[in-house]
Amino acid sequence: MTVGYYRFRGKYFEMDGESPRAEIVCGRCGFRYNVGQLMEQYDYQGSSQLQGTNIFVCTRCYDEPQPQTSPYVLRPDPDPAYNARPEPYVVDETNWLTTEGGDIIDTQEDEHIISSPPESEE
Repeated sequence: MTVGYYRFRGKYFEMDGESPRAEIVCGRCGFRYNVGQLMEQYDYQGSSQLQGTNIFVCTRCYDEPQPQTSPYVLRPDPDPAYNARPEPYVVDETNWLTTEGGDIIDTQEDEHIISSPPESEE
């Protein structure tokens, strides 16, 4: 006498004797499903495109990818200014007189010629 063996498949797996289908287990909840019922979980993994995580989950366990985890795409730098001139910091940041070449104008006694601030009219 042969004793039949029945394995419990769970409430989401449908057994069809005429067209049998493979079963697959959800990667999160562990319930058994038919092959076509699970979908792959996607997530941002270092790129701006969604990447497959190779985890197959049911519709109850599927998580929508969070936009906060996607990388921030920076704009390209603006075009540089054509024929730009450097700021004359030596002239602007000192109170002694300099030439256009940046040389300090000295007296005969090797002292810097200090420019005086304009006098205010009151």
